[in-house]
Formats: sequence, structure tokens, C-alpha cells
Amino acid sequence: MEISVALLDVSDAQGLAQRLAGALEATVSVDIGRSEIRVRPPGESQRAVIRVVDVVGGWLEQGHAESAKLSLGERSYTLVGRGRIASPR
Repeated sequence: MEISVALLDVSDAQGLAQRLAGALEATVSVDIGRSEIRVRPPGESQRAVIRVVDVVGGWLEQGHAESAKLSLGERSYTLVGRGRIASPR
């Protein structure tokens, strides 16, 4: 299983990647060219998905970015910070 976190602005991608690595027992890598962070938890874990959502959500709430797109398999979800509305892309 791989969870992709796509960002519009990758200026603080390393900071978010470090938070994710610290919060999960997972391999975390940053692809600056694609503006995304890839999280590979060991095995199939719903707990890992929830933890990624929590960490990214907290990061957004602190104002590091307006939104982040999480993709897992065929599904993708856009998380937005407090008081913001996701715009269609």
C-alpha cells in the first residue's frame, strides 16, 4: 500500500515528510518533481491511513499550505485547512 500526499507548494514538503516519518512506522520519500510525498507503511493498515490524515490535517491547520491531495489506490481526497474551501482542480 502506498499513500501519496500531493502539494501545490513543496517549499515545506521536507517538514511534512519528517512529521509523517516520526508519526508512522513507514517509509517516507519526497518527490519534488511531482510535488508529492509518498508514504509506504508496512502491510495494509487502516491505522496508517488515519494517522496520515491526522498528521497532514494538523500540518494544514498550522497554515503550512491551503490544501493537500491524498491518494490511496484509485481514490483521492483533498484535505483543506480550517476556514478554507477546496477549489476544483
